[in-house]
Amino acid sequence: MKRFFSGMVIETLDRLGLKVIPKWRWREYPLATLTREIFSLLSVDCVLDVGANKGQYAQFLRKHVDYKGEILSFEPIPNLAQALANRAKADPFWHVFPCALGAKEEYRPINVTDGSTLHSFLTR
Repeated sequence: MKRFFSGMVIETLDRLGLKVIPKWRWREYPLATLTREIFSLLSVDCVLDVGANKGQYAQFLRKHVDYKGEILSFEPIPNLAQALANRAKADPFWHVFPCALGAKEEYRPINVTDGSTLHSFLTR
């Protein structure tokens, strides 16, 4: 009965042009809506997630944008790349590459900061 009643309320509000969203989605809702519209307009079917960290953006795309296409995540920091690969295992359209992207193929040291997502090839 409760589900039926809440369904009726949601349908009525929808007909009035109002959207009911759970509280946990409030913060992401505007960006998710805009991203969904842009992806639809441009027919996006592949996303390059460069500097993917632990996969926060890919998770945002799946959970909030409802993006179903390919995601190619690039993360050069080994422990983050491994955490990312573990998250992506259950998703056949999410591929992880444990490397950085650049203009030429080379090996370079990367400065990793403690407790931050701001890692860089720059020395300063």
